[in-house]
Amino acid sequence: MRLSRWIAIAGIAAGPAWDWMPANAQPVTAEILSVSGPAGTTRTAGQQLSAGDRVALGPGDRITLIYPRGCVEETVIGAGFIVGTVGSLASGATIDRRAVACPPLPGPADPALVAAMGSGPFAGPAWQEATTRQRRPTFVWAPGRGPASVRVFAIEDGPQRLLWEGGTGSGTARYPSTAPALTPGSPYRVEVTVDGRTTSVAFSVDPGFAPAGPDVVNVAP
Repeated sequence: MRLSRWIAIAGIAAGPAWDWMPANAQPVTAEILSVSGPAGTTRTAGQQLSAGDRVALGPGDRITLIYPRGCVEETVIGAGFIVGTVGSLASGATIDRRAVACPPLPGPADPALVAAMGSGPFAGPAWQEATTRQRRPTFVWAPGRGPASVRVFAIEDGPQRLLWEGGTGSGTARYPSTAPALTPGSPYRVEVTVDGRTTSVAFSVDPGFAPAGPDVVNVAP
């Protein structure tokens, strides 16, 4: 039973595995493995989730889920999160992410999926989130030959909203005090364009975050 679910979740060319889905349905990307706390009244082990689903948790709630596409298992604690393709984006929650062995799925993988996702944990277009305790985060990246354009978006509700845009000739920029204030727990995205190449990363502000190194948001390819 679990193997057939993983075939469907992982996007393997399994034919009938997708026949039950409506034409306009979002593909399943994750499955809940266990639930503890009050969230268990609405979320249960074995429940399948799709990219873009928003899951609200209360204090002390804990959900463990798996993303077979990325060979990733996560434990999410408190607040909430948004389901991604091969990883979750925290919306106030704490996420413990770890690589797991991929299930032995029969049949060839979809070539388009392999090309899009790459290989290994967190490869391809996953939710890759950074955390900072600073309400005016510092963004860093590898400087290029020319000036960089930096844009910060709010991405929690509906279409993303541009909050701030600036330029710099160095490999760092700080979110200015004149821009709209960032709300702890809400998801944002910073986008840097330099030498014609754009990279971005999702991030959130957590005043209780204790970074192991410099408290910066690294915008790396």
